[in-house]
Amino acid sequence: MKIYETLESRHNYDYVNKSNDYQFFQQNRKVLSPYPFFTRLYNANDDFTIIQANIIIQALLNKHAIEDAALNAGKNLKEVVNIVKEGLPSVKQGNSNIYVPLYLQTHNIIYSETPEKLLTFPYSDLVDHIGDSLIDSFEVYNYALYESNFTTLIYLDGDITSRAYLHFDFLTIFIINKQGRLDAKIPLFDKRIKKPVTNHLVDRVMPVVKAYYAGDKKGFVNALHKEKLISEQLYRQFIKGLK
Repeated sequence: MKIYETLESRHNYDYVNKSNDYQFFQQNRKVLSPYPFFTRLYNANDDFTIIQANIIIQALLNKHAIEDAALNAGKNLKEVVNIVKEGLPSVKQGNSNIYVPLYLQTHNIIYSETPEKLLTFPYSDLVDHIGDSLIDSFEVYNYALYESNFTTLIYLDGDITSRAYLHFDFLTIFIINKQGRLDAKIPLFDKRIKKPVTNHLVDRVMPVVKAYYAGDKKGFVNALHKEKLISEQLYRQFIKGLK
């Protein structure tokens, strides 16, 4: 019995399509279109890729906002940039705030602390030639990125290889590894559940996550059933398959 594949095939993707994250993606994906290295994200057609796409979209929006402020602020450059930064999401790395996780922390210090350098070479290349200094944001910043306000993910639990996060609107648990990639996902509330009850959802999914990390398939299925996260019909199918 392929439990995860079955959960995904029975998931109601209206939860994704009606979410704020999906609307944000649809409204802002054009920001990705000038860059061929973001084609995969521009063409996102699954929930986890939408999460990743939105991170990169917001990083680009941050980049443009700080650069525009620096280029047009005149003598009050730092003051203007600081005002702009106040409303932007960021990733905490040590004592630094990473506003543009497309770049390494050293480059982000320029955006955060010395934005006037963006006006002069060689740092102006960060503005004009994004691909030259581009990093794998998900691998470099990994958990810190997913746990920042670049996403709406809620951290649940983890081990030395991965961490589990709940996306409340997608009604899905994502297991993300140290490389910032998806190991598995656990969609909740299959199509047979017409009116999902989401009260205290974080507490209710914890036994599911504990069973996942314990490698306890039967405990995993029982936890989904006990917390009313799958339908009775799907539960019976899983139990039959496990036998």
